Amino acid sequence: MMRDIIYISVLFFSFNIVSFAQKEAILSLQEQFNTIENGGIINIEAGVYELDQTLSLKDKKEITIKGAGADQTILLFKKLKKNTPSIEIANAQEILLEGITIQNKKGVGIKTYHSSKITFLDIHVKWLDKPKKSNGSYGFYIDNCTKTTIKDIEIVGASNTGIFVNQSDKITIRRGNIHQNAVGIKFENTKNGEIYKNTIHNNRTGLVILDSPNSNNKKGGFTRIYNNRIIENNHKKFSSNKHQTLNCPRGTGVLIAASNDIELFNNEIESHQSFGLMITSYFFIQPGIHPSTFDPYPYRISVHDNWFKRKEQQSAFRGTLKSALNKKFKEDLPHIGMDGIFNPKQTNEYGWLNEGYRICIHDNEKATLVNFDAAHDFENIDTKPYPFRCKLVPFRGLIDEPSKAIKYESNEVKQ
Repeated sequence: MMRDIIYISVLFFSFNIVSFAQKEAILSLQEQFNTIENGGIINIEAGVYELDQTLSLKDKKEITIKGAGADQTILLFKKLKKNTPSIEIANAQEILLEGITIQNKKGVGIKTYHSSKITFLDIHVKWLDKPKKSNGSYGFYIDNCTKTTIKDIEIVGASNTGIFVNQSDKITIRRGNIHQNAVGIKFENTKNGEIYKNTIHNNRTGLVILDSPNSNNKKGGFTRIYNNRIIENNHKKFSSNKHQTLNCPRGTGVLIAASNDIELFNNEIESHQSFGLMITSYFFIQPGIHPSTFDPYPYRISVHDNWFKRKEQQSAFRGTLKSALNKKFKEDLPHIGMDGIFNPKQTNEYGWLNEGYRICIHDNEKATLVNFDAAHDFENIDTKPYPFRCKLVPFRGLIDEPSKAIKYESNEVKQ
């Protein structure tokens, strides 16, 4: 099939001098996003492009947009309004975006919605100033999409979430370097995900897998998280209060909340001030009354063959929970924390989850566990692992990667 190929080229000799040719190249790039036909290709050559409006691609199929590489093709968006996307892809199919860096003072990096078979490869989204609440809220915002792949990317400085995926299906995130964001990655009401071979570090919270009542898709799940380095997610708060909607303390590596059918294996989870892993109901992270149609409890969570490490220090929790944990453990906080709020219809007389709903934690090197009993204001903190000593049958994910242990020979996950 004949494909239209458009080459856009610009070279900046100075950030302060924009030549006529440069302006023409920028206008041409904006125009080609608007007018490219299905099956077309846009090649953006090396250079720095200062743009003042969103590059939008809507209702298109089989489009390739290719820069010279993330360290070569730089798109600057200095004048966009708060949370306006730099690149928007909507109602599209089979789109490849590759080899660019987006620098955006206030806006969202890339927003994709109601689209399928989208691939993002070698993309960087960065806020160059130190992390602060005036930065844009998201590096990637993926909403109501299917079969989306994000790989070989770097996200730095988002005031809400580096990669946010909402109400989507079949999402793969691979080989990302995600750091200095309020939250590194968040899946909300999203199913059939693969999150693997990423380095998630120095965010306020590393990774969140969440089901919430705020969508038509009431349950996500069937997500596998493996072969990641989840390290030192202890960044101080810098996002605005409206972005801090979860009762998730600074220093949490992974939070799994009200979700089901999650497998966490072969990860290195290290040096978190709070818990390396938290498993909670929705009542803990967002107290209040929720719709009767929403199931707020976590089920069928399998945590196995991970490597946990934490130096002794007081947790970053606040209030009554902090006091209770500090009194019980001083500075030797366990690696894995659970709120102990389980569905009373699915627990036995001892408070253990019934078969078919169990949370199973096994073969995690150096890992310790606490049920901090949020249901009773932390009165009966329990470190006995017996209710969670079980194994679940692994479900088959999107990627043919077995759920087996990897013996770490260094501090790096083998790529």
